Amino acid sequence: MQIFISHSMKDREWVELLAKRIEAAGANAYLAELDHSGVGRSLSQKLCDAIDASDVLVVLLTDNAAARPLVREE
Repeated sequence: MQIFISHSMKDREWVELLAKRIEAAGANAYLAELDHSGVGRSLSQKLCDAIDASDVLVVLLTDNAAARPLVREE
């Protein structure tokens, strides 16, 4: 199972904790900043592809994330 985590990079500490817990439960936590397979594709296309390939989308909704336009698009 792949879980896409939508977040702000300003919340890195929370994101890393969430990803570790997801992986400890046996699922794969998808973080766009760790995906280097999208060379040559736009960030938007890379994110759309990753969301389509994921089973679950989790939004880590903080003040930082709410202010980030890309999180609202995801």
